[in-house]
Amino acid sequence: MAAFGVSVTGVNTYLIPICCCLLSYSIWAVYKTKRDLTYKPFLMTVAGAVLIILDNFVIGDKYQLHNIPSWTGNFLLIAGAIWSSKDTVKDQDPFGF
Repeated sequence: MAAFGVSVTGVNTYLIPICCCLLSYSIWAVYKTKRDLTYKPFLMTVAGAVLIILDNFVIGDKYQLHNIPSWTGNFLLIAGAIWSSKDTVKDQDPFGF
């Protein structure tokens, strides 16, 4: 929820590691599809994660960007996951052989 700009609690001690763990899991999930660092959905997911981290924990307090980098990062994460899942479906044999 912190990625969407919703502050549930003022305790950032728990939110930062949870956010980083969930972003790491989403990056890993897309990476394990092709295991290639130049795989375009992987790069899209990494860019989205970087935008979320930067906006929420690095530059969010200094500049008033109104969570635009976080929203863009979330869009990139979702688009990368959908693109990766479509690539996975294309690679599978339709008859299960």
